[in-house]
Amino acid sequence: MAEGAWELFRAQPALGVGLGNYMQGAVEHLSGRVKAPVHNLMAMALGELGLMGGVLVVGLYARVIWLAWRARADPAAAVGVALALGLLVANAFDLYAWGLAPGRLLLGLLCGLCASDAAGVDSKPT
Repeated sequence: MAEGAWELFRAQPALGVGLGNYMQGAVEHLSGRVKAPVHNLMAMALGELGLMGGVLVVGLYARVIWLAWRARADPAAAVGVALALGLLVANAFDLYAWGLAPGRLLLGLLCGLCASDAAGVDSKPT
């Protein structure tokens, strides 16, 4: 399945085949050889969103790992970052954050966590 995502990426490297169009792209570019979507967030992002989507997903992974490293001494922050890391690991084997509404909510929460940290928002209660 990952080979199909790579072939879709090679067919449309800049912007991919479009969000939610993996199977349609597989029919058009792979002669229908792919019967199911790839179960990996990075491969799906490359196939559907091209290089731009791949860079965004890698950036999200890198940011969460950076937050995990910074939060290693704070138990409260470490729990949240551990949950985020768990979501990212799960997305290496399934498309929970890509295809299901609860996963999208968690992915949005993860993006919000990264954005609030980048903006310097203090998350500790006063």
